[in-house]
Amino acid sequence: MAVVRYLVIAGGGSGGSASNNQATGAGGGGAGGYRTATGFTVTAQAYTITVGGGGAASGDEGVAGANGTDSTFSSI
Repeated sequence: MAVVRYLVIAGGGSGGSASNNQATGAGGGGAGGYRTATGFTVTAQAYTITVGGGGAASGDEGVAGANGTDSTFSSI
């Protein structure tokens, strides 16, 4: 058994698309949320890890991008 420090980062959101066929004016994507701490006890076994994907960009003018998805490690 060991006590570990962890950092779990979710997928970030995508940027928006520009309005009126302009190459500028679209917002940038956002960072993924995160959880970090110390004191998580682990044992020698397999753990499920999921890496969250980034949000999909919108193909429509002036529409905000999508959120990213969660990342997980064990019960975190």
